[in-house]
Amino acid sequence: MTCTIEQGALPPRRLDTLRFPSRWLRLLRSQYRPRHTRDDLPVRALADLLRASDRNIVDVANWGLDDQDKYWIASTEAVPTVVVHTVVATWAGVFVTADRPHIDWYQLLDPDDLERTRDTEDVPVTAWTVAPNGTAAPTRGFFQVLPGMLTAHLAEAGLPLLHPESSPRHLVLGPTLDGPREAVEWPPRWMPDRNGDAPWSLGVRIGAQTAWQESEPRIHIDLVLHRWLHLPLSYSPNLNLHAWLLSPGGILRPSERPTFLRVPGTWRGRWRWSNGLEQLLTRLSQLPHPALPNVLGDPLRYLPHAGEPDRASDGEDDQLPHAAIQYQSGMRLLRPASPPSLTAAGRPPRRVITP
Repeated sequence: MTCTIEQGALPPRRLDTLRFPSRWLRLLRSQYRPRHTRDDLPVRALADLLRASDRNIVDVANWGLDDQDKYWIASTEAVPTVVVHTVVATWAGVFVTADRPHIDWYQLLDPDDLERTRDTEDVPVTAWTVAPNGTAAPTRGFFQVLPGMLTAHLAEAGLPLLHPESSPRHLVLGPTLDGPREAVEWPPRWMPDRNGDAPWSLGVRIGAQTAWQESEPRIHIDLVLHRWLHLPLSYSPNLNLHAWLLSPGGILRPSERPTFLRVPGTWRGRWRWSNGLEQLLTRLSQLPHPALPNVLGDPLRYLPHAGEPDRASDGEDDQLPHAAIQYQSGMRLLRPASPPSLTAAGRPPRRVITP
């Protein structure tokens, strides 16, 4: 479904902002450019790390770190300097100087340089101009901030659709992505599947779009379904996956509202968190990311217990963060009554996860 919104219908959103320190950028480029054919730093990987670190971040620039006229990070609450400094230093060690582990980015990058860029800005979210070809040219806030605002309102208000048993759907704000945002039904509902009951969640995804020679931008709304893993994973056709992580006690601030983080994982001889996340976790120990093999080996343990068939809650598991892995076509799961499948040579297939 698509709809339009009047220009200026919503006031600008006041956000805490940070700019990328010029001194940091000079240091990083001096170490990166001599050993790479392209000049651009791998900033998309940095943006992924930041989004996996603080759920209050609503916008991270994927390019233009040297543009001091535009913010680099925008958040609904101020992101602690120590968090951003640690993320950038970890990213630099993994992506910029991976072949030179003796370089200590935690010492080279001065946190005070970052703190001096801190500011608050009123970011316009329903403003745009019209390009010479007649196509709407919205502000950055329209694409990056407005979807999150609308989705957050939806998550707080709830969805006025009812399940056949007339129980209302409780929505949680989904992870920050590069533009669209989603509100997800949580806890998931157990629904019949061809191989038995499985946990499913309804999602409402909101994004911003423009259309060729249309003078007004559009809000695009999709209804999506997520099926979550509940049995151990024995095979995945994809070497990359994402976990949706929700900590009942908050990630960095105990009082923050429930919001998912989207944490990337990858297969490199074993399943592990990708994009330098494992190194980051050793520095930011308050991030309650469980080990990825543990989640894939017993995914049911990390799903909320309410509504699970034949599953009793216990005190220890109630303290675990909720971690949900989205089921992908081609995945094979270990059924309780069947052992892991074997290849013709009698060996387990690739990417086997043993519980």
